[in-house]
Amino acid sequence: MAVPVSSNDTAVMNGDLDRQLLARSVHRLWERRVKAAAESVRVFAPYLDRTLTTLLKKAGPDVELAVVTDLSPASGVLNYAWQLRGVQRLLKEGVEVRSLRRLHAKVLLVDGSHATIGSQNFTAYGRGSKEATVAPEVDLQDSRFIATLAAWFEESEPVDLAFIERLLERLAPQITKAQDAQQELIDAYEEAEEKEAELRRRDAAARRIERDRELIESNSLGIGLREAAASTAYRAGQTTAYARLTWDATYSYKTLMATDKDTDLSTWWLRFGDIIFDTIRLQGYDFYPALLGPDGRMAFVRVTKSRITYVWRSLRRGSAQTVAGWRVWLVPGFPDHGLEEANMTVTAKWSRETESGYQMRLRFDGEKVLRADGWGFVGNSSDRLLEQAVTAAYEDEDQWRELLRGVFASVAQPVRFRNTPNAESFFSAGWHRIDLTTFLDQPVLLIQPS
Repeated sequence: MAVPVSSNDTAVMNGDLDRQLLARSVHRLWERRVKAAAESVRVFAPYLDRTLTTLLKKAGPDVELAVVTDLSPASGVLNYAWQLRGVQRLLKEGVEVRSLRRLHAKVLLVDGSHATIGSQNFTAYGRGSKEATVAPEVDLQDSRFIATLAAWFEESEPVDLAFIERLLERLAPQITKAQDAQQELIDAYEEAEEKEAELRRRDAAARRIERDRELIESNSLGIGLREAAASTAYRAGQTTAYARLTWDATYSYKTLMATDKDTDLSTWWLRFGDIIFDTIRLQGYDFYPALLGPDGRMAFVRVTKSRITYVWRSLRRGSAQTVAGWRVWLVPGFPDHGLEEANMTVTAKWSRETESGYQMRLRFDGEKVLRADGWGFVGNSSDRLLEQAVTAAYEDEDQWRELLRGVFASVAQPVRFRNTPNAESFFSAGWHRIDLTTFLDQPVLLIQPS
């Protein structure tokens, strides 16, 4: 007879599985396990770079460190120079390095008993990839798995620093040729990918002809975005800013990169001729509101001088705002659908922890915020006092402007922000025009395909 499983037991079981079966980067888990090591850390990794050196520095001073890799380029390492320089750094830091032909396992073994096993390489590229890892919480010391790792370690050959430095010197011409060939292949792929994306865009554009006509007639968000961009006189450096989605220098992730050396996305000037009337400087680690074309989605983006790499749409602020004399938390949200009615929600709550509150649905077109339908309680809330506070703020022009100013304010470090490059999820291939406008004295970026 089957024993019934309660919902609590199921929740506990699922929680255990979520800690041990991970479909994401496990770099932070590696860091925690390395810091907790009492005796030894062994890494089995066919591909590595300076990321591994930084990781192993988190171990205590008395912990024995060793790395087993495959020094042969036959392993298929994408950038052999990074591999060799990574090994060079490890040896200079006093880490024991060994080479084992045909090694392809990616394992972090702590104190000979606890392991993480998965697909993720010990590289910067691996941190941004879609990875799957198993991290058993049981002691594996007496298992056949640990015995096999020990046998591999004994089979591997020690590597010394002089050998690595000779390899870097003797193979330099071949490494350069391989890098050039790799770059040529990447460029050819991106060109083919961009052409394919252009074909898809043309097909989609043909299907949207009728819809676009309706949007124009209803003064759509897309039209509003273009009008707002056309009306602003701010410039990034000397030019109108154009950017393109491209790989970063390490090919670890894609970023929206400015294409002109005179463009400075972090400094915007309002100028006429040689006279500068206003300067807006965006702080490099702050997130600023942005209106994304062509459909008018809202988001917050982090801007540096030449690129936009991080986009955040689940914004939780770190402090309360005063609304009609009451201290409440304002949590912006950004819907993906029904954008013509509302491209932003603002939920007012008494505390940051609660999930319920009173929500406003707003539409922002780059120049003004319009009230939209759909105000009301969300979650389990039915707090009339909260509703009265928000309604009173809306009916008082000064209070309403102050509330919106708080919503559109930049954020230094959003609560629960995950430091994962994600521009590729928000920006299409091809060129984008970036403009800056101001709303209630707050800078707002306008980003749309050009």
